[in-house]
Amino acid sequence: MNPKSEEFNKLKERILLLERVVLHTIGFELSVDHPYKFIVDQIKLMIQRRQVEFISPDPKLAPQKLRDMLMNRLVQDAMCFANDSFQTSLCIQYPSFEIAQACVFLGGQFAKASADWTTVLEIGDVENFASICVQLIALVAEKKGGDKAAYQAMRLELERLRRASSKAPSKKSPPRSPQPPAPDAKRPRTG
Repeated sequence: MNPKSEEFNKLKERILLLERVVLHTIGFELSVDHPYKFIVDQIKLMIQRRQVEFISPDPKLAPQKLRDMLMNRLVQDAMCFANDSFQTSLCIQYPSFEIAQACVFLGGQFAKASADWTTVLEIGDVENFASICVQLIALVAEKKGGDKAAYQAMRLELERLRRASSKAPSKKSPPRSPQPPAPDAKRPRTG
């Protein structure tokens, strides 16, 4: 398209108008809380409490080595999903803590980890949780291709969680407020 053409100028003006509409819609609130700190804190807590484990652990490895490997793998996979979440509108649709929960869950599924996810992650609103997960799965499956069977298994697990929550007594608890990390806590390297 020629930048000096009339069509280009009309398109440019339309984009500028729509940008203003978006800014007014979000109330010019441009600061976004990132899910990263919640991801690391949640995974550390799960590992310390031994609430998550590999589905098929290597029997030759010491338990501490397995926990370290699991923590590193979960953090790395969950961070990848968190990075991908910024290619969507999730950060303005949901609180960062809920996005972090979904990233930890998907990271756990991708890392072949097992846990009672709704209990461990203290998921308050399963519908929001499932919606975040589905959007991330759709983005990653489309963008990276990858193992379609793994993504289908994640969708099936989400459906199982939905059914289980609909059978439970109708009690929506608000998401818990995360505990801030200790001042001397250091983030593990993920790469």
